[in-house]
Amino acid sequence: MTTRPHFVSDARGQSLLEFAIVLPLLLVLVLGVIEVGYALLDQHVLTKLAREGSNLISRDTSLEDAALVMKTMSSAPVNFDIRRILELLRNEVARIGGGHLLGLLD
Repeated sequence: MTTRPHFVSDARGQSLLEFAIVLPLLLVLVLGVIEVGYALLDQHVLTKLAREGSNLISRDTSLEDAALVMKTMSSAPVNFDIRRILELLRNEVARIGGGHLLGLLD
């Protein structure tokens, strides 16, 4: 009968090896859950802002007032700059040929 060498039957490093194998997978899973949570939060904020913006516009609120309200409501994923929003609106109205609407943006 042959005997095994001492280091083959030693189990001291087994737990460390198992931990080293499982740790990267566990980190990917935990960080993935966190990222999905942030994505859902961003989607919720954007949906809330779009709903509130369309509600304000449908009640004949001026675009400046609506942009100001939306800027005060915005949080982390959205960075509203009223001048930039109005510039984009003016460019889009001019692009689609709605020159008669440009007076509403001033």
